[in-house]
Parts: sequence; C-alpha cells; structure tokens
Amino acid sequence: MDYLNASYRYVDKFLPSIGDLNSDILSTNLLTVEGFDFLDISWFHFFHVWLFLFISSFIIISLSHIYYKTYTEDSEGLIKGKRVLIVIAHPDDECMFFGPTIVNLTKKNDVDVHLMCLSEGNYYGDGETRSRELLSSCQELGIPLSNIRLFSNGHLPDDPLVDWDAEIVASLISWHVEALSMDTLLTFDDHGVSGHRNHIAISRSVSALISENRLPPSCKCYALKSENIFFKYIGFLIVFLKRKHSNIYVSSHTDHLTIKNAMSKHASQYVWFRKLFVTFSSYCYLNTLVCLQT
Repeated sequence: MDYLNASYRYVDKFLPSIGDLNSDILSTNLLTVEGFDFLDISWFHFFHVWLFLFISSFIIISLSHIYYKTYTEDSEGLIKGKRVLIVIAHPDDECMFFGPTIVNLTKKNDVDVHLMCLSEGNYYGDGETRSRELLSSCQELGIPLSNIRLFSNGHLPDDPLVDWDAEIVASLISWHVEALSMDTLLTFDDHGVSGHRNHIAISRSVSALISENRLPPSCKCYALKSENIFFKYIGFLIVFLKRKHSNIYVSSHTDHLTIKNAMSKHASQYVWFRKLFVTFSSYCYLNTLVCLQT
C-alpha cells in the first residue's frame, strides 16, 4: 500500500503544473495508456514477483525431489586406498567441509578412516568442550574413537590471525602417516576452503612434504577443492552441476542428515548461521577432490 500511496502522491505533485488541463484529459493521458491503469502498477508488480517466486520454488522443490530419489548410492570418488588419514585444523571442520567424503568412505567395510585434528578449537577458551564434541561428531560420521588424533599444542593455536609453523605441522603429519601405515592423505587445498590461515598452513605443509619426498611413495595425497562463491552456497543444486565428474563424493539425502546430525554434536558452535551453513553450503552435499601428486 505504501507503493500505491506513493503513486498517488506522485500524481498530486504534478497537478498544479498542469492545472490548465481538464480532468478528462488528465485521466485519459496521464493515468491511463491504452487501458493500463498506472494506479494499479503495484498490484501488477506484486503479481509478477509472486509468480517468479512460485515458479522458482516449484523448480527447486522438483530438483530436491530428484536429488532425494536419485542420489541414494555410495560415491566411488578418487580415493582407492584402504587406510585414509584426513587432516583438519579445528573441531567441526570434519562435518562442515569433509562430510560427503567421510560418510562415503566410512560406509565401505574395507576402508579404515582416521582423523587428525591439529587444534582443540580453544579460540574462545572452550577447548575441552569442543574436544568432546569432536568425538561425538566423528562417531556420528562413522569414525571410531580409536582412529581420532586430537592435538593441544601451544605452537598451533586456533587463531585466524596466526600462521602455523609449517615444519611442526609437516612433522606431525609425516610421522603419523608412517606410524599408522596410511596409504591416503586428505586435507585442504591452498585456498583453505574458507580462507582460514590454519587451513592454508596445513595445505602448505603437505605440499612441502610432497615436494621434499618426505612421505612414503605409496601414500596418495588429495585436497578438498575450494569452490568459488557461486558454487559455495547453492546447496544441493551443486550436485546437478557436477554430477558427471569422477572426482566427487556426493551425499545422499540420508548422508546429508548424518552430516547435519554430526554438526549438531558441536553444540557450542551450532548457532543460527551454522545451521544455515549445513543447509545451503555445497560442501555438505558434494566434495570435489584434487590429486596433489603428478
């Protein structure tokens, strides 16, 4: 109604300047053009906006139905190894970013998934709480508690303004790869998915391990590809855009519920914008991996 009132005020404003015109000419030439009533323009726009929203909603609901019905099987993806080490920076990285890969791998009986978390997430002083939440989340995702390595190291603080020491990170990773006989290593790419310095530090350390030949030749290294802003927040729609790629892991509807439940285990972090994240972030529906070795 405000828009409609504005239309009336707009006409009233100009009435004095055209006072020499009679009312019949005014109503015919200014307010009506071939039967179109400018005073009804708000309803005209209102109808088209709602028509657009209706059609968009119909398309999205239809695509979601196709997604839920079609993507029910496990994704093969790039990883062929049997002992997989996933390296993250903070508790909740495992479900916010690597969920589709983890749930697909843990469903395979012949794949043993391990997780290294290089900090306890103590940025706000709640490291102990977040550590317990990580364990609960990993159990939800199918990672055994015995396969989780969680570090509380003063040299690797949870801090977006601190650059982690690359040699410390590299040494921790290389030691565990050899000690646990890992044949696959997965972590962030050089953009860190979210651009977090701690994520990028892990990527740089793994790149150094590869270039310096400090990992066993049998260990294949992969990185989670950082999506551009267009792909990052289109939710399940990314599945339709990348479904034919061979280097992806896709979450089925059941898998996505598992990821969402895992994220809810991080109760101290599960605020409104993270609830939106697990709904609209493409990382909760699809992971694109890249091989780091040539």
